[in-house]
Amino acid sequence: MFAEIIINKDAKQLNKVFDYIVPKQFEKEIRIGARVSVSFAKNKKAINGFVVALKSNSEFANKEIISIENNYLTEKDIKLAELMARRYFCNVSECIKLMLPAGTKEKEKKIKRVSLKLKDVEKDTHHKLNAEQQIAFNRVNEAVQKNINKEFLLYGVTGSGKTEVYLQLLDNILKKEKSAIVLVPEISLTPQIINRFIARFGENEVAVLHSKLTTGQRFDAWHKVHSGEAKIVIGARSAIFAPARNLGLVIIDEEHDSSYKSDMTPRFNAKEIARYLCRQNNAPLLLGSATPDLNTFYRANLNMGERVAEDVDPCIGYT
Repeated sequence: MFAEIIINKDAKQLNKVFDYIVPKQFEKEIRIGARVSVSFAKNKKAINGFVVALKSNSEFANKEIISIENNYLTEKDIKLAELMARRYFCNVSECIKLMLPAGTKEKEKKIKRVSLKLKDVEKDTHHKLNAEQQIAFNRVNEAVQKNINKEFLLYGVTGSGKTEVYLQLLDNILKKEKSAIVLVPEISLTPQIINRFIARFGENEVAVLHSKLTTGQRFDAWHKVHSGEAKIVIGARSAIFAPARNLGLVIIDEEHDSSYKSDMTPRFNAKEIARYLCRQNNAPLLLGSATPDLNTFYRANLNMGERVAEDVDPCIGYT
């Protein structure tokens, strides 16, 4: 057996695959997405790479994989990384690293960790929806229940109750034993917002991912999602790459905000990634805003006139 490997380096000339022999002892364990340790070029130390394909023959392989570091990623993750590399003109390895837990860019180390018990936020319950909220909820919930990939715009002024619609949709996601990702701009990711989600669903069901957390906190949150313990992910744009299992809904609040586009390599648009993930999982995408992006608003209005525009199905109106 042979593996095609992308070397974990950002140099443009290394944005291609290299063939390696898979030793017999690794044949049952190795899979696409695995991070492995290999000897490369004249490097004295082993370096990391990612398996992007497995095959039975190779004309070029002359070195063996040294070890398998982890199997965090899946074949779907690798496919997304390859699509991103083509779309955003960057290295596949740069895109792959967006999907890894914090603190795993280098060779993994075992460390002892302790954590402080956070203060249990007071439990919150459903609030009765008003007529317009109920209409919006019903439209999106139908797609949630039927596993239909549609895109919705929830258009409402600040304080009009969009978050309550989100929370009640997420409650139904949990009842279906699915997961959801909620993106908010970094500046809006305040303790008050986070506590509202925790108050409704409990600390165990919610994982928070954003840049202000320590590496250890982000590492723990990523594993909480990866293990299936937490089914609701809330965070800034990079949270779109959280390893949510059985994805049933993606919500992007303040969808007009420019922070959903990364200005660092690899540059990406979180809304585009969300659309891709929702298509792959037959899940709806809900965009919320008091001042929608002009493109979103235009596409939504096209569909209101019964003209299909990229499967947009809006909930227009103040809710």
